[in-house]
Amino acid sequence: MYNIQIQIAALLLVLVILFFSIMQKNLMLRGRQIFHLLTITTVVTLLLDMASVIAISEHRCLEEWQVRMVAKAYLMSLVSGSFVGLLYSAEEYFLGSVKKATKGLYMGAYLLSFVLIAVLPIHYIHRGRIVYTYGQACLVTYIFALFFIISTISTCLVYHERTSVKRRRAILAWQGLWLFFAAVQFVRQDLLLVSFAMALGVAILYSELENSEAFTDRSTGVLSPHALMEYLQDQFEQEKTFSVMDIFIKYRSHGLDLYTERQILLVLVRRLRKFKEALVFRSTSNGFTVIFSSRTQMQKAFEEVRREFGDMLHLPDGRSVPMKFFYILYPDSTLANAAEDIFEFRNYFYSDLDKKEFLVVDKVAVSRVREYQDIREMIAYALDHDRLEVYYQPIYSIEEQSFTSAEALVRIRDKNGRLVPPTLFIPIAEESGMILRIGEYVYRSVCQFIRDQKPEQYGLDYIEVNLSVAQCEQEDLAEQFHQISEEYSIDPRMINLEITETASSSATKTLLANMRKLSSLGFSFSLDDFGTGRSNLDYISEMPATLIKFDRSFTLGYFYNDKTRFLMNGVTKMIRDMGLSIVSEGVETREQYDTMVGLGVHYIQGYFFSKPVPEREFMDFIRRMNAEPYIPGEEAPSL
Repeated sequence: MYNIQIQIAALLLVLVILFFSIMQKNLMLRGRQIFHLLTITTVVTLLLDMASVIAISEHRCLEEWQVRMVAKAYLMSLVSGSFVGLLYSAEEYFLGSVKKATKGLYMGAYLLSFVLIAVLPIHYIHRGRIVYTYGQACLVTYIFALFFIISTISTCLVYHERTSVKRRRAILAWQGLWLFFAAVQFVRQDLLLVSFAMALGVAILYSELENSEAFTDRSTGVLSPHALMEYLQDQFEQEKTFSVMDIFIKYRSHGLDLYTERQILLVLVRRLRKFKEALVFRSTSNGFTVIFSSRTQMQKAFEEVRREFGDMLHLPDGRSVPMKFFYILYPDSTLANAAEDIFEFRNYFYSDLDKKEFLVVDKVAVSRVREYQDIREMIAYALDHDRLEVYYQPIYSIEEQSFTSAEALVRIRDKNGRLVPPTLFIPIAEESGMILRIGEYVYRSVCQFIRDQKPEQYGLDYIEVNLSVAQCEQEDLAEQFHQISEEYSIDPRMINLEITETASSSATKTLLANMRKLSSLGFSFSLDDFGTGRSNLDYISEMPATLIKFDRSFTLGYFYNDKTRFLMNGVTKMIRDMGLSIVSEGVETREQYDTMVGLGVHYIQGYFFSKPVPEREFMDFIRRMNAEPYIPGEEAPSL
């Protein structure tokens, strides 16, 4: 009996893997294509391994050249397996010109191995079950196969940051098994294990990396979000062009059960699958991404879907569910530089879908995203390289006839040293989460300012520090601020924390708990941006705030809008009756100042006195203006 039992078992294993791999839904990405090539190479290697064993065992019945040809073909298949394995691994690592140069080097080595195996002598031994070959051709095979295996292992280790731990672990396990079984076969020549090691490697790769079930969304049967990322990365690496349509569902009926929601998704999927030329992916819990090879295909599909799905979706069981569909269209993939850009575009424009049924991502739209990205990078750079500055705007007390407080305002300088308007970077910092770092920086800066400059000696009662929505949502905010104030040995009464109405409405429960803790420690609070259209008088009664700050737009509206004037008159009286103080922001002229004083506000803040200025200029201003009581004359004392 021929010594091929192990090879037969390995062949059956690989054939089963190949069958299921072909039957499963897959994208045939470049890595997937190389895996299929590796699987086929393994099948060929196993067949040639068995053929060489049979040929050597039956060498008396064959021509000598026939035996040597089969044996050399098997050796070439072994080198091919190690080479294809390197290609499979290296696709994850080598980029750009490095990839091309490296591939050229390895391709040259691969072709050279074929030539050497073909021309160098080979010998064989057959003693019972022991069947093996030796000679210079075998030595060349070992050298080149080992070269490719070591290259694969080295690539994994050197470029480990460019791939996942899971992928690196699978490839190293596969290559390690190959080396181990080669060593075993070298010692036990009756155990023909090298080709079996290739089969085990294919099984490991399939189980860990190439099982297409991970690419399928189980709820709908379409391709998964993970598959979408893999596919887009592959398309950009190969510099292919395509068009994309994102579809999002927004239900108008609340309280839909899970069964109904799944039926809705399946109805949409069945319709999208009619576009045979497209790939359908589940992108979010309520959305799908459809990728087309051309702009024309995408535009036609968009028009058909939009026409078919209006404001009502009809389910197979006869029910009709009211809903709204929204679309983001990407006609030209070349406007993006990488797969991540597509997701960046989607995240950026998704919030705009409440205003529009569909959005087209064209050059103008992309320029908006790039500007957003540039500002986000600028914020990160400023945080990492200490390019934030804190400015102070004085606040005038009408009763004290002096400046008794100030508001701390953050500023950022770009790489060229220019100040960036806060209206540009604050919203982006809030969206990206970097507002937390900015908020801590400002608070620490104010604490250091109070400790070093001792502004209380010049008549200042406190410094106002803005709290962002994200900060207000932190359950440990009180502990953080108390710890920092103790670190700088600051009396908490020197800090007044400004809460915007947006923050107070989005994090009321957590915010109120923090405010109670901070108030007990001595911190005071003011409600900022009052009158911006989101006012809720309940917050005033619930929050332990002592100051209400009229927003600049509210202040200016008093002079141009009769309704605002009527509202401010009533609100001012109500707030004063509650025993709270009022700061009027945005006062720029003597007329506005006199009017606000007559209205009954307690404090004035605005360019009428001073714009926000750096710490040194602010202290010079306070020392000069608080030297004696000050009543504004015709000329404001701005810097």
